[in-house]
Amino acid sequence: MEKDNELKLAEKDVIKLQADIAGLNRELLHKESLFTSRGILEFMARRVAIQAGIKSSVPVTNILAETFRHQEVSVVAKTMVKCAVESGVPNTHDEVCEVLTSLYGELSKEIHGHAWNPKSIEIMGKHLSNQQQCIIKALCS
Repeated sequence: MEKDNELKLAEKDVIKLQADIAGLNRELLHKESLFTSRGILEFMARRVAIQAGIKSSVPVTNILAETFRHQEVSVVAKTMVKCAVESGVPNTHDEVCEVLTSLYGELSKEIHGHAWNPKSIEIMGKHLSNQQQCIIKALCS
């Protein structure tokens, strides 16, 4: 009887530990996602939303689609537009926002991260255009 109680307590401890490990794994995955190119772009888009007073529930693609219009109130939006224009994108709302939303879409296709290295940011995949790489590199500097 006593061994049964000990076994039940041990099983409860194992279940609790498994739940704790699962929670830590979720937290780790969340933290790692901030070190992907997509994570950086998403983080910056959320900063645009905060600076421009956009609701936090607005999808990132919608924020990126309106980034050009928020340059006056968001230093991050201004930086994103500047990076896009300096990479050769025409300085128009439609062109800049198309590049930013397509960049987010491209990065969303295959998410994988690399360790943060301030001297050399490794941009995922060779499939990104020079414009897209310029935007990510400038946001990281």
